[in-house]
Amino acid sequence: MSFYDYTKPKNGTKFEGIGVARISGENQDEKSWEDQEAFYREWLDRTYGRDNYELRVIAYQGSGQILDHTEFLELCDLVATGDYDFVIAEDLSRIIRRLQAVIFCEEAEALGTRVVGIGDPVDTSIEGWEYAAVFTSLKNKAFCKDTARRIRRTLRNRFANGEIVMCLQYGYIKPHPGASDEEVQKDPEADAVYEKWVSMLEDDATYAEVARWLNSENVPTGKYCTEDKWTGAMVKRLTYNPILKGERHRNKKKVRRKQNGRPECINAPPEELLVRQVPHLAFFEPDRWDRLIRKLDERNKKYQRSKERKNDPRAGVARKRTRWPGQHLRCGVCGRIFVHGGHGRKGRMMCNGARVYTCWNAMSVDAAQVAEVVTSDIRELVRGLPSFDVHWVTEYENQRAQFRAAQDAELGRIEKELAKEKGALENFLAALGELGSSPSVLQKVKSCESKIQLLEDRRYQLEQDCGQREELPSLEEITAVSDETFSNLAVECEEFGRLMKSVVTEFFVLPYQLANGGHVQPRIAFRICLAPLVGSSDMELLQFDRIVDLAKKPKRLRFLNDVVRMVNTGEKHVDVAEKLGIFKTEVGYAMALHRRMQELGVADPWIPVVDESQAARYFKRVRNSVFKFEPLEGFESTRHPRAE
Repeated sequence: MSFYDYTKPKNGTKFEGIGVARISGENQDEKSWEDQEAFYREWLDRTYGRDNYELRVIAYQGSGQILDHTEFLELCDLVATGDYDFVIAEDLSRIIRRLQAVIFCEEAEALGTRVVGIGDPVDTSIEGWEYAAVFTSLKNKAFCKDTARRIRRTLRNRFANGEIVMCLQYGYIKPHPGASDEEVQKDPEADAVYEKWVSMLEDDATYAEVARWLNSENVPTGKYCTEDKWTGAMVKRLTYNPILKGERHRNKKKVRRKQNGRPECINAPPEELLVRQVPHLAFFEPDRWDRLIRKLDERNKKYQRSKERKNDPRAGVARKRTRWPGQHLRCGVCGRIFVHGGHGRKGRMMCNGARVYTCWNAMSVDAAQVAEVVTSDIRELVRGLPSFDVHWVTEYENQRAQFRAAQDAELGRIEKELAKEKGALENFLAALGELGSSPSVLQKVKSCESKIQLLEDRRYQLEQDCGQREELPSLEEITAVSDETFSNLAVECEEFGRLMKSVVTEFFVLPYQLANGGHVQPRIAFRICLAPLVGSSDMELLQFDRIVDLAKKPKRLRFLNDVVRMVNTGEKHVDVAEKLGIFKTEVGYAMALHRRMQELGVADPWIPVVDESQAARYFKRVRNSVFKFEPLEGFESTRHPRAE
C-alpha cells in the first residue's frame, strides 16, 4: 500500500504532470512525439478527467541507454522539486532503459510522484509495482541484446558471402549500392597515386606531407568522403586499410556501454575477426603492405601516450608544422633542442634549457639566418670539392669493403637470431598443443612472432642496401644533384627540412668569443654528409665538419690579415688606417687581437666559451639564484669541432 494519496492533486486544484516522449534515432518519424502525447492525454482523460490536469511534455531524440541526456537530467530535476503529481510514458524504456528505470521510479515514489508506464504496465500507485518494473527492465535489456546478436550473426554471414560492402575509399569503383565485393573494381588512375603515396611513406614522409602532395595533384578524396581536401588523418586511415593488400576485415572493433550509458568503441577479441580475401582489389603485394605497416608502427611508437610517465612520450614532437631548423638545431652546451620564440621574438630560437634556467647558453639565433648560412655553406663546399684522385678512390673502396663485411656479419647474426626464434616458436606451439589454452604460452608465442617479423624486416632492408651503387659518384654528379635539390625546394617546405636532417648531422649552436675578449657570439657547428644526395648511405668519405658564423665580423677581425701584413712591413698605424679606410683605433684593436692569438698559440681568433664562469659576465640568468646547470644525461657539454 502506498504512503501517498494519489487521488488528490498536490496544489489542491489540478493535477500537474510530465509526459516523456522519446524517439531513438533519426530514422524514426518525429510525428511519433505527437502520437505519444495524444496517447497520454487519452489515458489521463480517463483517469483524472479532461480538464482536471495540466501536462508538460518533454520530447527528445536519443538512446534510452544514455544516462546523461540533457532532457533526462531535466526530468530528474523537475521530479526532485516534489511539485509534480505524476510522470507518464508509453513504457518505462521511454524514460530510461536498464535498471536505472527502477531507481527513477523509487526516487519519484519517495517524493510522492506517481510514475506510470502504460504499456508495461507499471504504476507506482499500485502495490507490488517493483516486480513489474524490474521484470520490464530486464525484458527490455534482453530484447536489445538478442536483437544485437541477431543482427551481428546476419551481418557476419553476409560478409562471408561477399556482401556488406560499405563506403569504399578512394581508388575503388562500386557499380551499384547493393554490389558485392566481386563486382567492385579498382580505379585504373589510382595505381600511380597509391604507388607514389606508399613510396613517400617508405621514404619517411609524414602523413601530412602525403596529404599536401595529394591536394597539390588534385587527387579526389573519394565518392563517399564528406571532405574535399586530404588531411594527415585521412591518409593514415586509408594507408592502414588492409583492402590495399587484397583483404577485407570485419569485427576488428566492438561497442560497449560506459558507466553513463554512452557507447564506447574498443578492440574486439581476435577470435571475432573476419577476413575475406579479395586479391583483385589489391594495390600492393601483402608482404610490402605488412612491412610498411610495421615500419609506420615502429616509427610512430614514440608519439603514443603511455601509462608510465617516467619519460615524456611526447618529447621531440612538433606541435605544428615547424620550419627547418626547428626540431633539429640543438644547444652545444647542454644538448637540448633550440625552440622558437627566443627572448620573446617570433623569428628567433634559443636553448630550451636556458628558458628554464638549466643552461647558461642564453644566446638566441635568427632561424631564417641559420637556414640561409648553412645552405649557402653546403653549396660552397660542394662546388669547392677537389677532384677524386687515386687516394680518394682507394679509400672509398676500402670503406665499401668494410661496409660489406659489416653487412655480411649483421646478416649472419640475423639468420642465427631467426633460427633461434623460430625454434622457440615451434617449442611454444608444441607446448600449447599439449597444455591447451594457456595465457602465458600465448603471450610468448605472440612475442616470438613479433621478433621474427622485426628480424625479417631488418634482413630485407640489409638485402636492399646490398643493391646500392658501388662506384664512387663523380664530382659533376654530386654538384648537379646538390644544385637541383637546393634550387627546387623552398626552405619553408617540409621536404626540404626532411632532406636537411639527413644531410646535416651534429647540428649545434656553440658560444665563442674573440681571443682578446668581447661579446659572446653564436657559431653553428655541424657535420655534412653528402651521401644521401646521391642515393647512398655508407660513404663516410663524403662527410665534412663545418663551422659558420652568424654574427657580423667586427672590423678588427675583417681587416686582421691586411693590418698584420702591412704593419709587419714597417708601415705606421695611421698610414695603414688611411689605406684601408678605417680608424687608427681599429688598427690597434686588430694588432692587439693578433698579439693575443700569438700568446695563446692559436690560428683561429675565435675561442670557445666552455663553462658558466666565463658566461656569467654576459648572461644575467647565470647569476640568478634559481640557475642550476644540468646538461642532458650522457651529453658532452663541450663540443667544438674544427672545420675542415
